[in-house]
Formats: sequence, C-alpha cells, structure tokens
Amino acid sequence: MSSADQNPYTPTSSTVQDAHPLERRDPPVAIVVGVVLQAVGLLWSLCWLPHMWNATMTGELAGWVLLLNVVGWVVVTVLCVKIWRGRNWARIVLAVLTACSLVGTYALVSSGTRSFEAFWVTYGGAELFKLVLMPVVNIATLVLVFGPGRAWFGRRPA
Repeated sequence: MSSADQNPYTPTSSTVQDAHPLERRDPPVAIVVGVVLQAVGLLWSLCWLPHMWNATMTGELAGWVLLLNVVGWVVVTVLCVKIWRGRNWARIVLAVLTACSLVGTYALVSSGTRSFEAFWVTYGGAELFKLVLMPVVNIATLVLVFGPGRAWFGRRPA
C-alpha cells in the first residue's frame, strides 16, 4: 500500500455519480396562449387607468373602485405568474374569480341603469368592448388551462 492509500485526509472516491438536476420545463402552448390572453386583457384594462383617475378626481367614480381595480390587476398578474410556473391553486383561484366576474358583469348589464345602450352613450364603444372582452378572455383562458394545458399542473418528478 502506498502512503496515499493510508492517508485518512484524502478525499474518498466512489463510482456513484451525482444525479442530474431537473431540467427546466417550458410550459405547453395552451398555457402560453392563456397567459398571453390574460396579459392582453390586463393591458387593455390598464389603458383605462387615466380615465378612471380623472373620474375619481372629479367625483364621478368612487376612490374604492379605482383601488379595487388596481388590486385586481395585481392579483391577475400574480395568478398569471403562478399559472406559468404550474401552480394548480392559481388556476382554481382564477376560475373562482372569473365566475364572480361573470356574475358581476351579468348583474351590471341586466340592471336597468347600465344596459348596453347606456354604456354606449356614456362611454362609447371602447368601454362596451372592454365589458365584452374581459369575460371572453377569462373564459378562453380557463378553457386552455383546464383543457389542453391541464397536464402542466400535475405533480413534478422528485
């Protein structure tokens, strides 16, 4: 035996190799399209921020409505990031919020004071487009994340 074999301070050697770290998975096309749809809807809503700010300053719109919209934008952004990362709870929360949004939109439109005609006269076609666009975007996103993109939310290999 050589003196190197008897040295207790020599690093040990083994034929076992370290495991390879998990490769980063790219989200499927359905998830990418769903998140992009949400981003487009979010950007469309953000275009209304100056109008909402002016309406709040003139007293036409309550301040809590503006605050609620800002909180909603933050929540949707966080949900999109979590959906991109494959968190199942994020798509469930998005489904619940979409259901609440649909009920609210229906109540708003079906009330006599806020019909489609009233929106058209008061805000023009852009607000009416937003009123119709957001539920369609949300439903399309839910179809994508619960349909073709559902495998993205499965368990990750350990």
